[in-house]
Amino acid sequence: MSKTRELIISPKVPQGQLTKFLLQLQDEKIKTVYLDPKKIDQKKLN
Repeated sequence: MSKTRELIISPKVPQGQLTKFLLQLQDEKIKTVYLDPKKIDQKKLN
């Protein structure tokens, strides 16, 4: 049985490192991130 958990964080990474940080979250199987879409480069995340 799998438990769903929610983790709320405030990343302390510079704006230029945010895409790399989000890719690391994907690697860790984090499926949902609430964030201002203007702050990320969608092309790099797909």
